[in-house]
Amino acid sequence: MFRRLFLIILAMALLTVVQGQSIESKKCKTCGKPMNECHYKGRHPQKKYTQQELSDIIDKGDRYYDARNVKKAAEQYKIAADQGYARAQYKYGWLYTGDNGRGPWPQDRQIAEKWFRKAANQGYHPAIYHIGRLYMDDEDYVEAESWFRKATENGSPYAPYAIGGIYEYGRGNYPRDYTEARKWYMIASERGHCHARIKLGDMYRDGRGVTKDYKEAVNWYRMATQDSIQWRQAYEWASYRLGELYESGGFGLAQNYTEAAHWYHISSMSGDYAAQERLGTLYFYGRGVPQDYNEAIRWYRMSAEQEWHRAMYNMGLMYQYGYGVKKDIEEARRWYQKAVDETGNEEAKKKLQELEKIQ
Repeated sequence: MFRRLFLIILAMALLTVVQGQSIESKKCKTCGKPMNECHYKGRHPQKKYTQQELSDIIDKGDRYYDARNVKKAAEQYKIAADQGYARAQYKYGWLYTGDNGRGPWPQDRQIAEKWFRKAANQGYHPAIYHIGRLYMDDEDYVEAESWFRKATENGSPYAPYAIGGIYEYGRGNYPRDYTEARKWYMIASERGHCHARIKLGDMYRDGRGVTKDYKEAVNWYRMATQDSIQWRQAYEWASYRLGELYESGGFGLAQNYTEAAHWYHISSMSGDYAAQERLGTLYFYGRGVPQDYNEAIRWYRMSAEQEWHRAMYNMGLMYQYGYGVKKDIEEARRWYQKAVDETGNEEAKKKLQELEKIQ
């Protein structure tokens, strides 16, 4: 019994010595002193930053983010977020949505919403809007619309656009209501939302909730292109739609191939495969541009390389009849077959049958 007691006392003494050595060797991460010399034992009070310093910290985080160093960006956002800076709370939460697009980061709905709500409590409308987006992902459209309305009240241009979409497509138990959708798209448009302007143009183009009017649609599409240089997708879509309307004309708009070619060219340079095919067709027929088979096949090829079946079909025509290229039936057959394989293009099927009869 006495031997056991002696061993217990000896073990406790050795443990105390080891712990003491460990404390002496461990350094405080804040002040760099050995832990036994640090007045705060490693728990220093958090430094208070000025608003300008917090803004600079977020900017530093943004630079890390743009450089695809998400870990470093998160560290900077967290510093400012812990001090109640709404923009940082939103950015830190957004990293956890899985949409950051700059590198691997864990997706965690609860953490994202937690930080969004902190920023939302300060009236920060991007955070309020993104809480609505979380509920949209859950297909809880009633809760989503509630948050979108709050974000709209706080100045968000994205939230009214989202509400417009709920009514345009009749999400959940909401009835499809083009008039209500148009009202919300108008609010978003007034706040500079380019996609909302495209939606309004689409409504006038298709006659949804309004009288079909191509001239009015053109006005909205032009407005979208004026403010959407930084919104590449919106610029591309609006330009293509302008080309379509000018090519067809009607419903209050005069047909104008020159304008059509102009807008198709802009959209084509942005990589729009449908615009490239239409521009090629204008060159083929010489509508609004000089007739040029070489230019026609150049644009068809660009579009076909993006697997657009109409361009593949047109490539087949060019080789079958030798427009701008040496006549080549086998190459024509290859393009027709690609068009069929891609979407089951019926015109291409007929051409393949036609070539079979020839041979």
